[in-house]
Amino acid sequence: MEEKISVLVGIGASVTANCKPCLEFHAKKARELGLNEQEIQEAIDIGLMVKKGSTDVMKGVIKKVMGRSDATEAYDRPLTCSGASKTPSCC
Repeated sequence: MEEKISVLVGIGASVTANCKPCLEFHAKKARELGLNEQEIQEAIDIGLMVKKGSTDVMKGVIKKVMGRSDATEAYDRPLTCSGASKTPSCC
């Protein structure tokens, strides 16, 4: 994998994992490799979308565990990474 792609993946993963030192490391490395702020921001945005998707699914699991009648079954269905669709997705 090209190093620039690898560092962008690291940025997204760092955001998703809430790892401050990882994000700082990968963002610095990205700048050293000549990536611009827009490219770094796009990787951050993808990490945030993935984190939101997993958080939304977990909210359904929590509702079910707590016996809430408004629990959704979204966590029981396969997820797709569609972002804009009405079906359950990771982002």
